[in-house]
Amino acid sequence: MALEWFRRERSVISPEQKKTTQDALWVKCDNCGEIVFKKELEKFQLVCPKCSFHFAMPAEAYIEMLADPGSWIESDSKLKPLDPLNFKDSKKYSERVVSSIKATGKNDAITIGSCLVNAFPVELGIMEFSFMGGSVGSVVGEKIARAVDRAIAERRALVLVSRSGGMRMQEGMVSLMQMAKTSVKLTQLDEAGLPYISVITNPTTGGTTASFSMLGDVIVARAGGIDRICRPTCD
Repeated sequence: MALEWFRRERSVISPEQKKTTQDALWVKCDNCGEIVFKKELEKFQLVCPKCSFHFAMPAEAYIEMLADPGSWIESDSKLKPLDPLNFKDSKKYSERVVSSIKATGKNDAITIGSCLVNAFPVELGIMEFSFMGGSVGSVVGEKIARAVDRAIAERRALVLVSRSGGMRMQEGMVSLMQMAKTSVKLTQLDEAGLPYISVITNPTTGGTTASFSMLGDVIVARAGGIDRICRPTCD
């Protein structure tokens, strides 16, 4: 009996559990391949300490970084996309939406709300690449349009952080219409004499670039965000 403890089987950690634990502690840089301690990466605001590559940031991180403490009020969070074309490829569009909502906790590819930035009133929107590649559909366009309306009514600046693969093909022409819709709304903002700051992060491509992302009074691009678009014409 005294040696019974010696015969006990050791608890076994499965390879999956071990990998999950390691993934929670370390992150591999997609640019240089460096393995970075996650807490160290967070200290650098998700910028690789070796090559200065900018990791993707969730909306909550941008809100914490940009908005004055306690000033953030989210708007239109309950808006969800419909399926106007009954679109289906390998999977129904409606099923992809449900999967994305479950995976991200978001109802679409942009989070928008009001806040203060250094005491200045701002309408702030951050795109969510994890929601169907940050693609722009009817809900994204509508939320940006409503943000512009609030900015005009309340005399606020508009700041949009883009990270998007472009228009959402599952909504067809309805999606493409959002390019014109957002551009018209930004013209109204300009006519009201209010500033629009566009922050472009990696990747931002397609119709998103061809519309609201490149229409800012001031355009700020994180490393890599606009490089793939401008390099062919700038070299």
